[in-house]
Amino acid sequence: MTPYKVSFVVKSQVDGHVIYKPVYHLRAADKGEAKLKIIERMNKRYAFEDVAIEIVKVEEI
Repeated sequence: MTPYKVSFVVKSQVDGHVIYKPVYHLRAADKGEAKLKIIERMNKRYAFEDVAIEIVKVEEI
């Protein structure tokens, strides 16, 4: 498992404003798995809200 730093944005799909703009540090096998883990986490967190998750950057630490 490789450590990654993932930057992403959570936007409202109603009016397009940015709700959350974090940087997460996590371990994953590759960049694709790192993106997938972030999307799964945010889908659980914002399950009942109308949001879009946009991955900005994935870099190896």
